[in-house]
Amino acid sequence: MVVTHFNPGLQAPPASLVNSLVQYMQVLSLGPLAVIFFYVLSSFLLTHLAIREEQSTGAFSVRNFYVRRILRIWPLYFTMLGINLIFYSPIVTNAQTDTNTWRWFLDNIWMYVTFTSNWSLSLNYLGGRVDASPPGLAVMWSIAVEEQFYVAFPLLMLVAIRKVRLAHRVFLTLFVLGSAFRFLFVAGISGDDSVVNNQIRLYYATFTYLDVFAAGAASAFLIDAASGRQWLKASRHPVAVVVLSVSFVALAASWTTVGGCSWIPCSVMIYWGAAITMALAISVLVATPRSAITRILSSKPLQLLGSLSFGIYVWHPVVMTGIQRALAGMPPGYAFSEALVTVTFVGYLAVTLLAAAVTNRMVERPAILLKQRIVAHTAASKVRMVSQ
Repeated sequence: MVVTHFNPGLQAPPASLVNSLVQYMQVLSLGPLAVIFFYVLSSFLLTHLAIREEQSTGAFSVRNFYVRRILRIWPLYFTMLGINLIFYSPIVTNAQTDTNTWRWFLDNIWMYVTFTSNWSLSLNYLGGRVDASPPGLAVMWSIAVEEQFYVAFPLLMLVAIRKVRLAHRVFLTLFVLGSAFRFLFVAGISGDDSVVNNQIRLYYATFTYLDVFAAGAASAFLIDAASGRQWLKASRHPVAVVVLSVSFVALAASWTTVGGCSWIPCSVMIYWGAAITMALAISVLVATPRSAITRILSSKPLQLLGSLSFGIYVWHPVVMTGIQRALAGMPPGYAFSEALVTVTFVGYLAVTLLAAAVTNRMVERPAILLKQRIVAHTAASKVRMVSQ
């Protein structure tokens, strides 16, 4: 995603190495699928932790869940909110466009504080509303969707964990609701007759991902249930790997736009396919801990990159905007050499990684340590109460 968003506004040679790399990564990354994978993985991990907590302590703590999520997301999120506010303020820039963005930000800051900014993008150009969020704020939409999911997640887990027989009903309900919402939205419930426009808006709506989150949670239940060994054994079967490979190819071929395809049923069902494929991929990885792919994903470099991923995600559009500002003084149509474009690209990646590392050290790590102390203290208190 970071590579595909490289757009410094330079008139680079069409056949340059950087342009070729960016175009290749745009095809390879399939951005919308990456978001779905993130939501499936997030739901899987949270459900897995909730089940393990219930198995080890006898109860799933809603309080601990919110403590963990707040201390993991909020510190960096609100830090970046403040950085964006300064970045677009008249103190830093005199550009009229940035000044207008800053004013729009001030008028709509409530959306970012309440984690509802995704709806501004989802309802863009409807009823005369125009979303003018800059890239550094626009990327916050996916965090807003996840935070809204966190509101309902503990309640669903309390039902699903305590009454396992009801778990499948909960997941089935989410699948039906998510599918129904997508169908109604794309079909024109928003008031716009354009299927393509509604597909784009659909991508930012929270309810679009109900069945996506359900797929991740269902995968965790299958693995952690009493019959989990059978599921993992089935996931190791060569047929499962073949099905997974074919599914990825089919998704790559069909997801040609944000909405997936112009046929309404297809744009509804493609989220099913993506979510189930991602859930199956997680099951296969869990079932094959010694496979080459699993070892690569567990390597120290990728673990380090994973620890910086949140910072990379929220920093890269800010860094890109800074580069665009720095190059804005160049004459219109000025042709840059491939060497300069390459240096700019490398600098973009380096500054993004450095900024992510700094905020990880100064903001994320202290919050994570505090989270661990609070959760550990709560667990110790429970043990003392049981022993008494």
